[in-house]
Amino acid sequence: MATPVAWDEVTAKLDPAKFTLRSVPERLGKLRSDPWEGFAALRQRLPDLANQQAAPAQAPRKKKSAIVSAGKPKRRAQL
Repeated sequence: MATPVAWDEVTAKLDPAKFTLRSVPERLGKLRSDPWEGFAALRQRLPDLANQQAAPAQAPRKKKSAIVSAGKPKRRAQL
């Protein structure tokens, strides 16, 4: 389910699974302001991608690889 959240709510502790059909109406009822205020007044156009040519695909860059090995473990002296 999609629901508006305030920027101060977007933290590492935000759990998207908590926004369910049952929890969102209760959440909206507790808010002090309308989360959609000004939404309808926003005038924004998305680019018309249907009439644009796709950019040529670039070959993926090769990643450098490295071989890492651990040194031989030291033996403990027996007492």
